[in-house]
Amino acid sequence: MQQGMQRGLERGLEKGLEKGRLEGKAEEAVAILERLLVKRFGPLGEGTKKRLKLATLEQLDYWSDRILDASTIDTIFEEH
Repeated sequence: MQQGMQRGLERGLEKGLEKGRLEGKAEEAVAILERLLVKRFGPLGEGTKKRLKLATLEQLDYWSDRILDASTIDTIFEEH
């Protein structure tokens, strides 16, 4: 019983650490993309900032790839 509880705690800790790493990665991706968008298109509206903060890592990667070819900020966020 004790061993099972220990394994459960270890798994919980591992999951928590992984979640923390992913959240940190997403926060870093948001900060980088936000900085690039401001440099390219000027100050961001609150809606755009919120959209970035709510995005998944996959969305942030996709948008980051599009920034070099986009003529407007709206084209970055168009569905693929």
